[in-house]
Amino acid sequence: MKYTVYLILLVCFVACFSYATKISIPRGYIPKDVVPENFKNLQGPPSEFKLHQFPNPSEGAIFSDSTLFSYYLKPSSNGNEYTFEGKIAIDSSDEVIISILALEVDNIQVTILNENGQDITSNAEQVVEPSTFAFSDGEKDLLPSKSLLFKDVSTLIKQNENPKNEWTIQLKTNKANIKKLTEEGCPFYLLTYNESPTQVYSQLQSYDLKVGENIALEARVFDVEENEDYFKKLEENDEGHKGWANKHNLEKGPIPKKEQVLEANLDILLPNGKTETIKMHDDGLKLDIAQNDGIYTAELLASTEGNYVMKTIIRGINTETKKEFIRTTQHLVNVVKDSLQLVNQFSVGFNVAEKNTNNATNEEMITINLLAKPLMKDAINRKYKAYAEVYATDLTTKQLVPVAWVAGMTISKPHDNDLITIPLQMSMKWLAYASLTNVNASKVGLPLAINNAYVQDVATSGLLSILTTPTVKHDIQINYSSNVIKGVDSSKMNMYIHNHPMVLNFDGRLSESMTFGIRPKQFQPDTVKAASNNHKVVLVHGYCSGYTPFTESDFSNYVIFSDPEANRNNDEFARLVLEVSNQFNSVSFVSHSQGGLATLHLVTYYWSKADVSTTKHSNPNFRLLQSVGSPYAGSGLAGILARIGKVFGIGCGVNYDLSYDGAKKWLATIPLSTRQFVYYYTSQYKDYSWCNIASNAVLSWPNDGTTEKKYSSLSGATHVEHTKKQCHTDKMKYPSQCKDPRRNKEINQFAQLN
Repeated sequence: MKYTVYLILLVCFVACFSYATKISIPRGYIPKDVVPENFKNLQGPPSEFKLHQFPNPSEGAIFSDSTLFSYYLKPSSNGNEYTFEGKIAIDSSDEVIISILALEVDNIQVTILNENGQDITSNAEQVVEPSTFAFSDGEKDLLPSKSLLFKDVSTLIKQNENPKNEWTIQLKTNKANIKKLTEEGCPFYLLTYNESPTQVYSQLQSYDLKVGENIALEARVFDVEENEDYFKKLEENDEGHKGWANKHNLEKGPIPKKEQVLEANLDILLPNGKTETIKMHDDGLKLDIAQNDGIYTAELLASTEGNYVMKTIIRGINTETKKEFIRTTQHLVNVVKDSLQLVNQFSVGFNVAEKNTNNATNEEMITINLLAKPLMKDAINRKYKAYAEVYATDLTTKQLVPVAWVAGMTISKPHDNDLITIPLQMSMKWLAYASLTNVNASKVGLPLAINNAYVQDVATSGLLSILTTPTVKHDIQINYSSNVIKGVDSSKMNMYIHNHPMVLNFDGRLSESMTFGIRPKQFQPDTVKAASNNHKVVLVHGYCSGYTPFTESDFSNYVIFSDPEANRNNDEFARLVLEVSNQFNSVSFVSHSQGGLATLHLVTYYWSKADVSTTKHSNPNFRLLQSVGSPYAGSGLAGILARIGKVFGIGCGVNYDLSYDGAKKWLATIPLSTRQFVYYYTSQYKDYSWCNIASNAVLSWPNDGTTEKKYSSLSGATHVEHTKKQCHTDKMKYPSQCKDPRRNKEINQFAQLN
């Protein structure tokens, strides 16, 4: 009943007020799922196999030269004040930034004493910021901070051989200023950045993360200057850590400084809100790969599904400067239920029209049925995301040759022998294409083989099952409109394939059906009215946004998508935008932050009115997808926001798709055929400055205060420009990247159909 009311409200709003420029989504509304007939059947050539390999955890690695800890202000003896005193490890001789993150930060008095007890507070530049670790200006996503920036630190510290160089921080505020109080006291976070070549690198050991199995996380200390070659190769790659065509092997990470670690621990925030601390070890036991290699490992048994926030805490001593240091990293880890297991066989289905009947049959698409063993009851008739490489047999040499990859959303179905099928679709034209491009100049056909097949959870892109060795065992069936024939001979089907007009007349050009499958009738250009006045430019905000970030007066013929202060995974976000956009004859999208990921997800996996725009526009510079500040490869703030949000109640909840690991797994099945629709813009602070000084301490440089330039890169898309002195949101040091009238005018012009 609740769902029905929400749906009526949404449809009525659009239908009854179609002249409106804003469509607001009712709070709590869950978009309906897309019918399988509107799933796109994604396909592409073998040259793209590497793009779609399931990512290695090194691609989601985190580098850190900062620390983040939570503390509490405690009531003083007279009860009128709340105070805190603690120590901060200082190992830099150049620049140190100390940031206090608290709701009361405007009224917190900060004092910093050096190791001699001298008050050095006045030596720092103090920066107070209203919003820290923010993806948006939504009122739930604001945490103020006060930062103290110390330069030329060597002049403030005592030169001695004591390895512990600690400053003292003292905080004080009046009881009347307290905005949040728990049993422990008034919470705050302390973030410390030391400018130093000493950093920590951490990564998951595996992306195969299921309930009942161990989560293993590795960490090491390294010296940036001693790993120049590694970072040079890293910069050569797209999407942060690995471009799809890159041959460099970066999976081993930087060379560790194993003699520098004194202590390593893993602090874990469990899905149930409880915390646990585990000692990390370098003894070659359990899941630690090698003894005394400088790589420390900790493992935790995942007892339940959900998000685990993992913080590595590394304490060590720099063997050159003889100074102690502390570094932390934050990982957001998602664990899924073990719902199915792929088996080493599959089936191939052909749709064949019956003679002397009027039944219309589409004979182009071949069904590649991955087979799996269901491990839970609801694994049947469940929506999954799947991928596989397809190979065919060279009919002369009998060797396997690559044909195409296939992917997309799919609904599992029952199969024989207590198995289920995960059906994917491939155009028969790919066999013709493989024959034309075969180096042996001979035809290819059945039997087929699949390799590197995997199935993902739709909401989190979590890996459910994967096959990394070729699977050649398959049966063949013919699907007639009236019956199904199984156990068909390969030679018979090869005669059918190579005598089919679709194969005989193939001209070597890739058609739409070879990349997206057969377009449903309701999204074909001839079906949709040609009225250009019903084309809309949809302005889409990002995660947890309180309002549209774009200046409305800079756009024409637009509609605002408004889902205020919401937290949605990319698929749910995309389906919601789909419902809104399908009210119009055609649409294009202008998106900010996560909105760029959601609209790319929509255009990738589902047929919509956006596809009408790709065939009906007369604008020579038309752009279907344009985005500003979108973290396509994730943001370093996702894990941090998950942890501090738990303490302060800020943000709109944990969003795994915005983490490095989550984004990498999501990108795995995003093809070049839809990436090419994307035109994206990025920005940053003025040189030698920042957008948010606290965020800048945990993000890679340059960044816009939320999205790092390195992780906004999307290979296969068009990076239009990178602008300086513009930030992610309004409440940062420089103006919002969405308020640039010149850029908005350009974006608006290219988003119009005519």
